[in-house]
Amino acid sequence: MQQPQDTATSPQTPVARLALTPGSVLPAAHDDAWAVSVYFADLALAPLTTARSYKGEVSRFMTWLNHVGYPPGNVLASLGVFRHSNPVAAMGRVVAARREPRKPRERVEIEGEEDLEHLLSLEDIHFVLVSIEGMPRESPRDEKHYQRCRWLFRLAYLSWLRISEISRLQMGDFEFKEGGWRLYIWPSKRATKAAVIDVFPQTMDALADYRRSLGKVAYPFTGDGDPAVMAISKRKITEKIETPLRYLDGSPTGIIRVEELPSTTKQMTERALYAVLKQVFLNASRVATGEQAARLGEASPHWLRHSGITHALNKGMDPRYVARQARHKGILTTLGVYDGGLTPEMRRAQMALL
Repeated sequence: MQQPQDTATSPQTPVARLALTPGSVLPAAHDDAWAVSVYFADLALAPLTTARSYKGEVSRFMTWLNHVGYPPGNVLASLGVFRHSNPVAAMGRVVAARREPRKPRERVEIEGEEDLEHLLSLEDIHFVLVSIEGMPRESPRDEKHYQRCRWLFRLAYLSWLRISEISRLQMGDFEFKEGGWRLYIWPSKRATKAAVIDVFPQTMDALADYRRSLGKVAYPFTGDGDPAVMAISKRKITEKIETPLRYLDGSPTGIIRVEELPSTTKQMTERALYAVLKQVFLNASRVATGEQAARLGEASPHWLRHSGITHALNKGMDPRYVARQARHKGILTTLGVYDGGLTPEMRRAQMALL
């Protein structure tokens, strides 16, 4: 420690008389009792507002005292610094810091405004869907990319899946059971149990369109290991591949093998899926105007999950069912996080009930 600046200060000064301020230089510790006084005076300046935090600090300090050779027991009381053996009680009741009185015309941030910024309206969703329909489709590769964007956007919005969950999704995870389609979701790579949710008919219609564009049957079958969203091969897509066969010495055999290019089954990474959806939002923002253009330019794929859940609640869907579909731990999470999407018309309608 640095030497004290005030020579008039006595080493026996009790802790209550140590007038320290944030940023001040702590005086040197000449003896053990003075060291304890300096420690607690400095501790009083720290932003600790609960007795639990103080107990943790005192516990570490007493551990240090025992480490340097002090006998166990009422160490602080034996030093004569406090009247009580309980250092927490000796420091007095801990009171949380109070906010300064409100100044005239002072404005504060509104709670929940940040959540509202991460919400797309139904008009925004429809606008993005129209933007996707305007994507180029001249080449086979453009057609595959268009079909993929169309399916991925609907999957993220209608099923409320996270991008990390979509990246691990396989076609075989869709299963027809009990008169309806269900989806098995693996929350993480280390998860040993899957979550099960219902699949809305609109989602299955979009999946059927996507599978037909790949030359597959409309609906998946149990055990289908193809990824739910397939990558597009970087090779030039052609209708057929012709390969002249040769002997081992390199001479031609005169036989030409003709084969169709197989559809790629490469799994897309979470980053790649994020980039595809982010580009979809950016393309839509370029043709939008005003606040909608700014909102779509800022939107991320997770906004689709937030928007889908909020729109379902606004349409009157039972919050218990929404919480189950969203895989929330409890209904309070659903109602507490996604209640910011109430439109002004809905608020006025609720007030009219009284």
